[in-house]
Order: sequence, then C-alpha cells, then structure tokens
Amino acid sequence: MNPKAILNPETWDKETFGPCHLKDLRRRGRAVKIAARMANDASASLPAQMQTWKETIALYRLLA
Repeated sequence: MNPKAILNPETWDKETFGPCHLKDLRRRGRAVKIAARMANDASASLPAQMQTWKETIALYRLLA
C-alpha cells in the first residue's frame, strides 16, 4: 500500500475494506464509511464518530 493512501482516510478505507466480502454489498459500503469516520477522529467515542444515532446503531449491527 502506498504511503499517501495510508495518510488519506478516504483512500485508506476503500483500499482496506473495499475488497472485503460481507455477504451483502451494503455491508461493504457501510464498513468503508465507518472506517473513514473512525480514521478521521480516532480518539472520539463511537457515537461521536458516527454523528447520528441511526449511524451508531448501524455500526453496532455491523460489528455484531
């Protein structure tokens, strides 16, 4: 992986989680979106990273 991609959350998330197989294309998109939000503010709590309650619940469902 190229160093510039690691430093850019939008590129890193797609390269890291884009090829994963989660049985549903929507889950893959969710994983990429969550990874970008977590990378943008790694020290924040999960609800703060997800920004809305709906997104937080979606994160917990994906992790389950």
